[in-house]
Amino acid sequence: MRDLNRIRTRRFRIFLTVSLVWAVYTSSVYATVIVGEIISANYETVLNGHWYALACAKNSVISEGVYTTRTQADAAQYLWGSTLINNYATIQETAQAAEYLSMNSMTYNYLNNYMQFGIIKHNIDLGHTIIASLSYVSGNYISYDIRMVLLIGYGYDNNGTEYIYYHEPVDGIEEVCSFDQFRNGYYNSLIYNRTVYNDGGEER
Repeated sequence: MRDLNRIRTRRFRIFLTVSLVWAVYTSSVYATVIVGEIISANYETVLNGHWYALACAKNSVISEGVYTTRTQADAAQYLWGSTLINNYATIQETAQAAEYLSMNSMTYNYLNNYMQFGIIKHNIDLGHTIIASLSYVSGNYISYDIRMVLLIGYGYDNNGTEYIYYHEPVDGIEEVCSFDQFRNGYYNSLIYNRTVYNDGGEER
C-alpha cells in the first residue's frame, strides 16, 4: 500500500501556473523553458556496470513512494541468477525488475516504440515516471536497449516547443532537452524507441 504522506514529502511538483523559468542551453542557443511538472525523489545511480535498466527500474519504484527493501543487486539475482552478471536488460526484463523491486505491489508494461509526448505528460501529471530505452541505430542495424534513463518531467519554451526532463542513472544528473531532440539522438546519439511504464499502479 502506498504511504501518501511519504509520496508528498518525496515529490515536489512545479506547475505552469508557478511560472518557474529555467534557462537551458540547447542547439547552440539559449531557450527559456517553463516547467510543467517534475517528479523529484532520492534517485539512485547505477551500482554495477551496465545495470542502467535496474537503476531506472528501482528509481521508478522510488518515485511512486512504494516501500521496498529490494536492491538493484536483488533484481540482478532475480533476473539472471547472479549478481556478478553485468548485462544490459531488455525492456521485458526491465518491466519484470520494476515489478520485483516494488515488492510485487505494482504492474509494469513495455512498449516497442517511443511514447508520445502527450502520453508522457499525462503519466507524469498522474505521478508516474517513464523509463525510456535508447538504441543504437545505423542504417538497417539496430542494437536495442543500450541505455535507459528515467523521464521525470516536462515543460515548454515560449514557442510551444515540448521539452522533457530526465534522470541520468550513471551520474545522477538531471538533464533537459526538447522532446524531438531526445527522440532522435540527443542522448549520446542514441535513439529513444522503446518504453517501460507503470501500468496503472498497484495490482488489482
